[in-house]
Parts: sequence; C-alpha cells; structure tokens
Amino acid sequence: MEDWSRRGSSFLIRWLRSLPNVKHYGCLVDMLGRAGRLEQAEKIALGIPSEITDVVVRRILLGACSFHGNVEMGERVTRKVLEMERGNGGDYVLMYNILAGVGRYVDAERLRRVMDERNALKFPGRSLV
Repeated sequence: MEDWSRRGSSFLIRWLRSLPNVKHYGCLVDMLGRAGRLEQAEKIALGIPSEITDVVVRRILLGACSFHGNVEMGERVTRKVLEMERGNGGDYVLMYNILAGVGRYVDAERLRRVMDERNALKFPGRSLV
C-alpha cells in the first residue's frame, strides 16, 4: 500500500490503462484510511486533479479521521469540505464526534452552533434491511 500512496495517480493510470476517475481515488483513500494510513490517504486526496476533485473523497477521509480519532487531520479535512459544500450536516457531525471523542467539548459545542447558524441539516440514516 505504501507504494500506491507514493506513486498515486501514476500507479492508477498504469494499472487501469486509462485516467482514473473520482471513484478510483475514493477507493484508494478509503482503503488507506481503513488501514490507518491517514497521512498517505490525505496525500492521495490532495493530489487528485482539480478537474475531478469531489467532496465525497474528502468525506471518506473525514470518516477515517473519525474512526481513528485523528483530530488535527480531521480539522484540516473539515475546513476543506466546508469550503466545497457547507450545507451537509453530516460533515459537522463527524467533526463534532471527533472533538467530543477526545474531550474537546467546548470546541464541539462551538461547531454545533456553527452548524445551526448555517442551517446545515443532518438527515437520519435509513436502511431497507
């Protein structure tokens, strides 16, 4: 995996024999994030060409930060996600959970107020199972 993160898109181009799309990058970021290789996942996410950059890849990385409790990276990723799209309450909730998980309750509540001020909505999840 380390080889993949170092070579990034050039590896994907050779492997796919075409230009990778956002789904390929998303899978790679998700795989690295689940493995706890957050720095490598972040490098991949930051290296995505601007013409195909998507907020979903950043959210994948934010989810990995939440799972692994990486506050500093979570804050960086949240800032980038909120630059791209402010109305999704799920982004705020993920960062809130990261902050609360490490005992930063004042920061977590401040983020919750920002979410309310921006009218960002979090819809409950649903399952058909």
